[in-house]
Amino acid sequence: MRQDAIDAAWSGAAIAGPEGAIAIEGVPGEGDRLMLGLDSPSKLPNNVISDVKNMYEELRQTLGHVRIEWVHDNIRTWCVQLHIGKTHTQGSTIVPGDAATWVEIRADEGLSTIRERLVSLPKENGVLLIGNVGVTSHIADLLRKKGCPSRIVKGVSL
Repeated sequence: MRQDAIDAAWSGAAIAGPEGAIAIEGVPGEGDRLMLGLDSPSKLPNNVISDVKNMYEELRQTLGHVRIEWVHDNIRTWCVQLHIGKTHTQGSTIVPGDAATWVEIRADEGLSTIRERLVSLPKENGVLLIGNVGVTSHIADLLRKKGCPSRIVKGVSL
């Protein structure tokens, strides 16, 4: 099944945090801009949340904790990407920890620019991610991979 073959009423991602709690984020239609950190997560309908949770639980029972990207077509939820493992993400904290130096990165800088900035950033520095970006976005994935303390700060620079 190709992701673009699904008539996306809602799209998003779900991750498990350190205690196994599931964070589900999504937007109406296709989720490309959500995953790139360009669109904020939207309030999801209860039936979509329930369907995603049910699918997540079925996958968890078989594979353990996973990170998924999903598409809902108003009939069912489709898993369109899957990665094994849970995260340390909880609330607006992408990677827990304290840092002596915090660097601001704006979500609207774009994924490739943020990736380049993270390459040269010392791991002991923390990142304040400025913007209305979701914890399931690819930007948050980059920060989890880097492993530096990082938090989302909604709105404007500090």
